[in-house]
Amino acid sequence: MKKLYNRAKTFICDRFIARHAHTFTVSDKIVTRANAVTALGVAATTFYIFQFWYGFLVVLIPVVILIAFKSDCWDGVLADKYNEHTKIGKKMDIFRDRYITVALLMNIWMIGDSRVCLPVLIVMGLETVLWMYSEGGNLSVHIIEKARSTAHWIVGYLVIVQYYWIGSTFVSSFFLTWMMALLSIAAYFYYTPRYLKRGEGE
Repeated sequence: MKKLYNRAKTFICDRFIARHAHTFTVSDKIVTRANAVTALGVAATTFYIFQFWYGFLVVLIPVVILIAFKSDCWDGVLADKYNEHTKIGKKMDIFRDRYITVALLMNIWMIGDSRVCLPVLIVMGLETVLWMYSEGGNLSVHIIEKARSTAHWIVGYLVIVQYYWIGSTFVSSFFLTWMMALLSIAAYFYYTPRYLKRGEGE
């Protein structure tokens, strides 16, 4: 049991804290196993959008989006194991994370009532700003970035499972979308002063 606990602890630390990131070489490679898994996550998310937009095999929606979620875990595992950290992989990872979040919000907007519109718009707007911060290269966003994305996905996934599998709402979609919005608001106020401060120092 202790061995299992230690393995789980190591896995979580490596994924969220990136404690060994300084030991890896970032290359210019494009075709790697890790990048292929990230691309699978993008493809799964695209298929997910097709599903809820056209009503295609909607019963499988929670399965497809779960595949997209898992790609965020396994691309990092492969990149660490085979030392496949790449410049394009880093950008793909950020894009895939945002893409999944936007897809979830679009789906929630479609299946929810008018009350979810404001929190959904808040999340989309603030996540766009935070993406611009990370793209500018002035901000290190690993631990809070991953934690926030994971929390967004868990909350959004609960909405999706309730709608497509359970058929009833045990937890209000309005409440869940505001949880997502508050996470983005907190991240915005955390990152913005740091972004501006680093920008002034250049």
